[in-house]
Amino acid sequence: MKKLLLGFLVLASIAACTNPKSTSTAATAVPNGSGYTLDSSANIDLIKKSNAAGASGDLATYKTTYSDSAVFHDNLNKLSLSQNLEMLEQFKKTGLSFSVEYGALWETINNKADEKGVSNYVLGYLTTTFKKGDKSLKVAQFQVDAVKDGKIVEEWIVYDPSGLAAFMK
Repeated sequence: MKKLLLGFLVLASIAACTNPKSTSTAATAVPNGSGYTLDSSANIDLIKKSNAAGASGDLATYKTTYSDSAVFHDNLNKLSLSQNLEMLEQFKKTGLSFSVEYGALWETINNKADEKGVSNYVLGYLTTTFKKGDKSLKVAQFQVDAVKDGKIVEEWIVYDPSGLAAFMK
C-alpha cells in the first residue's frame, strides 16, 4: 500500500512539473472575413482627441490630428483641411460652440488596404450639441474617419443640417 501511495505521489509530482498543453485565446479567422473590429484603440483615441480639440477651439491640436492633404466630406460637400479649419473659426466668430457625445465608436481594420493605402476606419454615432447664448441644438451624426500612419486622411460626416442653418443666424 505504501508503494502504491508513493507511486501516485511521484506521478502527481511529475505531472505538476510538466508544461500544460498550451491553449490559444486568439480568434480564429472567419471564412470569407474581410477584417475585424475593435472597441478601443489608438485610432479611436485619435478621433476623440480631434473632436475634443475642435469642440474646445484648440485648432492647433485639431490640425495635428489630420494629414496635410486630408479630405472632408461634410454631408458629401468636399472640403480641404484649410476649409474645415475656416468653418470652425467661423463657429467661434459667431459665438457658436459645440460638444460631442458618443453613442457608439469602433474601429474596423480591413485585411486589405484600399487604393489609397488605408485599411483602418473609425466609425461612430455621435450627438453634437451646438450652443449659442442660451439656445442649444442637438444634432445626430454618423462619422467615419480613414486613418493612416496615425493621422486622419479622410473624414465623412452625415447629419440633418436643416435646424443648424437657422440656429447659426
